[in-house]
Amino acid sequence: MTHDQYQTLRTQAETLKDFGDFALALEKYTEILSAYPKDGGVYCDIAFTYYDCGAYECAIENFHKTLEYGEGDDIAYAHAMLGVCYMSLNQECANEAYVQKAIMHYEKVRDEYEEFANAKVLYDLAVAYIDAKIYHKAIITLNQVVAIDPSLEDAWSYLDTLEY
Repeated sequence: MTHDQYQTLRTQAETLKDFGDFALALEKYTEILSAYPKDGGVYCDIAFTYYDCGAYECAIENFHKTLEYGEGDDIAYAHAMLGVCYMSLNQECANEAYVQKAIMHYEKVRDEYEEFANAKVLYDLAVAYIDAKIYHKAIITLNQVVAIDPSLEDAWSYLDTLEY
């Protein structure tokens, strides 16, 4: 596969995904992987595609492949999105193991990829702490969230509830 063919397939897959044709987008990504089986960026795109259509377990599988083969930003995004996926699965079946896995991935972003530890990631981490009943860490994290973005009303609401 030439570089131009690679770029064309990737652009087609992204466009198809944007228009909601997840199955055809996944076919294009799979075609790329047949030529480049260790392309972490493509695994990340596949994972986001599965996430967008609610197939969280498939998304998790591909975010883990992103961790294995990816680099740079893709690794940080994969950790953050693994947290989101595990919390989404927890909402479906209330499994504490999912919450613990989410916390692990959010903490990894916070601790190792500081440039990605924005208010959204920290807020998601705080919610995971609340779900796990780790309230003291939730309060600390929510205070960090409102320091970064004081306009996040949900963070203030949680703080008000937890501090009283």
